[in-house]
Amino acid sequence: MNDINDIYNEFGKDFCLCPFLGAFYQTNKIKNTAQPDTDQESINDIRPCSLVDYPQGPSQWNVEKNNLQSTRNNANWIRLRQAFANGQYKEIPECRLCWSAESTGAKPGRLGSNLHFAHHSNIDIISEVKRIIDNNYHVDKLNSLDYFPSNYCNYACVMCSAGASTGRMTFEVTVMKHPFKTSLNELDRDFYNLIHDIEILNFTGGETLMQPQVHDLIDYLIDNDLAQNITICLLTNASEYPEKLIPKFRKFHKVVFMCSIDGTGDVIEYQRRGAKWSTVAEVTRKISHHEFIESVANYTLTAINALNLPEFIAWVDQNEIGGVCITPVFREDYMSVAAIPPGLMQPLIAKLEAQLLEYQRPETLELTNTAIDILKNTVHIPEYIRKFRYKTIIEDRASSKPFLEVVPEWRPYFDAVKPPWIK
Repeated sequence: MNDINDIYNEFGKDFCLCPFLGAFYQTNKIKNTAQPDTDQESINDIRPCSLVDYPQGPSQWNVEKNNLQSTRNNANWIRLRQAFANGQYKEIPECRLCWSAESTGAKPGRLGSNLHFAHHSNIDIISEVKRIIDNNYHVDKLNSLDYFPSNYCNYACVMCSAGASTGRMTFEVTVMKHPFKTSLNELDRDFYNLIHDIEILNFTGGETLMQPQVHDLIDYLIDNDLAQNITICLLTNASEYPEKLIPKFRKFHKVVFMCSIDGTGDVIEYQRRGAKWSTVAEVTRKISHHEFIESVANYTLTAINALNLPEFIAWVDQNEIGGVCITPVFREDYMSVAAIPPGLMQPLIAKLEAQLLEYQRPETLELTNTAIDILKNTVHIPEYIRKFRYKTIIEDRASSKPFLEVVPEWRPYFDAVKPPWIK
């Protein structure tokens, strides 16, 4: 029903549908046990997407008066809708992560979200957005929800945070001595009212397949005869194939999996600590080729796994994995490919360009060209090498192999860097 090009022709190429049709709903918080308890810890937040920033502070997106619907029509939400309607995307501070990623040649989350709406929504999106604009930018229903009930996860990814992974939180508490614990909050009072009218439900976390709240909500939707009208999307680290859930999935309108897969062999096992490459590879293959499940894969690009890109792309091509998107690491900029010195970057680009001649699958060609564009458009920041080196020293304390055994090409650049505690 919806053509993404029609949407951009109507509203402009910088438009984002998230503030109009969707929301990211988080019902868990990380408590700093070294600080006094506050009322804010029991308040959930609802924001346009997972990447939206907090320039006004962490309470900017708090749910007001335990009501999701009214919160989505407060001043923050209205301001974002107006800004997108007026073509001011790159002036919105909350959208910094998207437009900074776009500047490197990467596809920002905004584009992926828009495609997700266009592919899976049955409403006439253009008419609905116009109706919202004519209604003084107020919404009266929720089309799509990203639901983040828990940070429960069996991985401790090096680019992750305690707020998104219990595995990572354990590492930060035991190794980095951060005084954290998880707080899980109750759902807000109108949650189930909104769920009854929803078209798209995206589960996120954490590892979604390990979260009891995800299983409970799937059962609720089936038991209340709602599943047949809903597309569900699950974010997974591909640590386990969801065999027992397949019969339940068939009761939904569509099921989409996003597999997080950041390289091959030792590289993914270092970056996604807790991962076993043979398992991730097999689960990703089975999900990607399932006759009922739709799937995409996400590759979080860092200075850790960038040199593994040629091997990863070759694996994607050989196994005919579906669409793979590259997401540059964010928030910890020193872990980005901007840390990679020219002596490593230029041979990497040359190797990827040579591989282009070997591929025929359109998906592989697009993935390779995207990787090359990101690498070519990234400016090296020498200071990042020092910070990146310190990061790997800390991560090595819990990793089965030290970083320089995993990616030995970095050794000449790390040898010149001494941590401040080594005299």
